[in-house]
Amino acid sequence: VPSQNVVSDAYQCPMCGERFEDDVVLRHHVSEHFGDTAASATTGGISTAYARASGTSDMPICVAEDSAADGPASPAVSAAVSSEGKAEATAQCPHCDLEVALSILSDHLSAHEIALADGNQLQQQQLAEAAQEEELKVKYGMDSSGSYSSTYEQRLSRDADRQRISGLEYHHERSLLAERLALGVDSNSTATKNLIPALAAIYRSNNIASLRFVSLCCDITHYSGDRGDSGWGCGYRNVQMMLSSLVSVPEYRRRLVRVMPFLEGGQVPSIPKIQEMIEAAWRDGFDRAGAEQLNHKLCGTRKWIGPTEVAAFLRFCGIRALLVDFHCPTGPGKTHPALLEWVTRYFGRSAGNAQRVLNSAAGKTW
Repeated sequence: VPSQNVVSDAYQCPMCGERFEDDVVLRHHVSEHFGDTAASATTGGISTAYARASGTSDMPICVAEDSAADGPASPAVSAAVSSEGKAEATAQCPHCDLEVALSILSDHLSAHEIALADGNQLQQQQLAEAAQEEELKVKYGMDSSGSYSSTYEQRLSRDADRQRISGLEYHHERSLLAERLALGVDSNSTATKNLIPALAAIYRSNNIASLRFVSLCCDITHYSGDRGDSGWGCGYRNVQMMLSSLVSVPEYRRRLVRVMPFLEGGQVPSIPKIQEMIEAAWRDGFDRAGAEQLNHKLCGTRKWIGPTEVAAFLRFCGIRALLVDFHCPTGPGKTHPALLEWVTRYFGRSAGNAQRVLNSAAGKTW
């Protein structure tokens, strides 16, 4: 009689209750209960009561028989008649309750173990993908965990707690924030003006003989992030920079001022105002695909925006916008010569598109 060290109730003899370490020993043990007929049946043909498990494996299993739901938990051995008319011992699978021939019980249990392992691997993969998705949602502001104003107030409060600002400054900043949100304008506290004239002066004074000309865009004001949008507001700051340049062109200025009168006074829309206007553009039918992707909501969130949202914003303001996509390198070493060529052609189309700076050293126009 084999050792009775128990590893699982799945290897308990249904006839005498004795337990075994594996199914091979159990099969031979049960065969002894049935005598020579059962022993010979283990190598005989498969019973006609068996069927192949559809969509899982080619291993033959027995079709489940109607039985009481409160049957024994351990494998119950019975006999089936094989295609050769011989009695063949069967046992109930502890995983799926199917009657399985002892001759194939080992393969049947192995199939369950493989399926369980595959299921665990798939579950772990799904959990990892879900965790990654949550991280991306937080990174790109898709989790609706905050807004420009709430983030600004939180960081303002933190600066006050760490005594970076006084109590008087704290209450003054909160008051200014409420006023700006009501008017829909930016504080201009991060604005850096007159960048293009400064660059033109540098090129004129350096007299670099090796350069033929330099094309500079219209004057523009640079805007950087503040307490409310640090880490996620770059797309909105780009809109502000574009507007600061477009208002210097009379044709664009007339269209923009009709929508945002405060541009006349040198102000630009705040981030919440830009979010509000992009949502209005979506409602008017601009960029339906982008609206669907962002769930038709920007206000009160920290969601990132990209070129398609900026184009929808400009078109909503009555300004034609063209999107040009350079989504992959076009030169050796992952360089982008096609991008540089397009920019060169754009600024060189006409004198109205760029400021030409004279290189006195080379005697040529820049």
